Amino acid sequence: MDVYFSVGEVSKATKIPISTLRYYDKEGVLSPTSKNEKTKYRYYSGIQIPILKAISHMRRLGFSIKYIKSHLEEKDYNHTLELFENTILETRLEIERLKKIEEELSENLKDFQILKEMNQKINKPFFEEISAIKGIRFQGPFKTKKEMGNIMKAMDVFEFLNNAHLKARGFKISEKYWNKNRDVKDEMFAVLEEKEYNDFTILESGICACIYGRGVLENQENISELLEWIDVNGYEASEDIYIFFEERFIFFISKNEFIYSVKIPIRKKK
Repeated sequence: MDVYFSVGEVSKATKIPISTLRYYDKEGVLSPTSKNEKTKYRYYSGIQIPILKAISHMRRLGFSIKYIKSHLEEKDYNHTLELFENTILETRLEIERLKKIEEELSENLKDFQILKEMNQKINKPFFEEISAIKGIRFQGPFKTKKEMGNIMKAMDVFEFLNNAHLKARGFKISEKYWNKNRDVKDEMFAVLEEKEYNDFTILESGICACIYGRGVLENQENISELLEWIDVNGYEASEDIYIFFEERFIFFISKNEFIYSVKIPIRKKK
């Protein structure tokens, strides 16, 4: 005599949620074999319990419903071996995808930690020894936002056409322009991750006085304060002032809260 089990009993025996059993039934994977016409309740046979456990195991291994149905319908060793081989291949591809995501997340974590440190240094001058910074230069002066906007578009077009990646962009201003008209930029530049495109030296290696700022540069006094700090500390500032905006931080903050860095080459007073 066959032994039958209710949906609830099978759920407890196999540890498969009732909702999942109903899903298997709906998708035609495995349905209860018996139905009580009076109560309309449906029942699984005893032999179906190990089959459900096998289905659950295959799902944990990553088999799709389509693959499992195919396995149950074919009941052929070669066919099932092919299903396993295909699933192993798909699993490897998924592992590679997840590894790439992990690498990106790790890089984003580092970037966010750097951004956090920069945020703690806003408007606090410091000295830094830098290596030469190379990139693409656009000679000015640029006196209007439209002119600067055109150069920004040119940077984006260059990045797109060459499948390149912008690392940072910015501009150079002179102290005389800064004091007279803060909207004028002597030069604009872009630094790309692909070194073969960075043909020109933007900033020579050496000691710089630096400061981080946030928001609209032209509305702030941190450059003037940095120049004063340089003088107080016994140094002479270069005429050239460099402003850098790093592309990687766009992901984390809005345009109005964008953090930039100011770098001014210095030398000891004679």
